[in-house]
Amino acid sequence: LPTLGAVLRDAGNTRYTLNQGYLYNTTVRPPDQIQDIDLGVSLSPILGNGTRMQFAVDYRGLLTASTDPDTLKRFHLGVEFNFGDMLFLRAGVNERYWAAGAEVSFRDIQLQAASYGEETGTSTATQEDRRYEGKIAFRF
Repeated sequence: LPTLGAVLRDAGNTRYTLNQGYLYNTTVRPPDQIQDIDLGVSLSPILGNGTRMQFAVDYRGLLTASTDPDTLKRFHLGVEFNFGDMLFLRAGVNERYWAAGAEVSFRDIQLQAASYGEETGTSTATQEDRRYEGKIAFRF
């Protein structure tokens, strides 16, 4: 079955009006946050005995997308293949850049590795910041 999700951010708009804080006395306030919506959908088909797949796509900032010239950075897509709850292969797109990862799970240990790109430039001069991650988890 498909799973649908929606997140309403800053419902009714968020305004910052406090003049003083515990540590700081300032009249400089952050800009108001406009209400926004994130939408996502996922599918989880069973491909065979002990083999599953997870597919997900989401779009962040649906209501404010028209104010941003770079709407591709709001789009995320991913797929995961699960083989016997022991081997997981992952691939996707994060802010227009490829992402990939793998996991091997045993009874007492879990090993993961992944890479993804973050957008650090502008809509006219894009700049990828490639990130690499690793994880070792001991389970008991």
